[in-house]
Amino acid sequence: MSFFAFGPHGLIRNPVEEALYYRAHIANVYTGIADPREHEASALMEVILYSNIFTTRENFMANSQQPPASQSDKRCDIVVRHLEQGTQKIRILCFVECKRTRTKSIIQFDGTGEAGN
Repeated sequence: MSFFAFGPHGLIRNPVEEALYYRAHIANVYTGIADPREHEASALMEVILYSNIFTTRENFMANSQQPPASQSDKRCDIVVRHLEQGTQKIRILCFVECKRTRTKSIIQFDGTGEAGN
């Protein structure tokens, strides 16, 4: 992988994102990772959210390994929250569960909010 030959493609806009993409990609010849772990996909998704969706970061935040509720012992891969104008309360906008890949694309959505297979 050469950073000198980098060119933006799709949601991948810079060499750091490309490096994360290759670490999360199936059977990657660049990193030698044939079966990437879920945390690689989570790291990529968090960076993509900030560089493509929440570009101002003014009222939104995406954090990894956060509980879905304050009393929960469970953790979500990514929790997207926003600052509610007027009340200054932080509200949960959505949860993102990233799955490790084996034979399919690393990011798939079926339109219902659930990850596709």
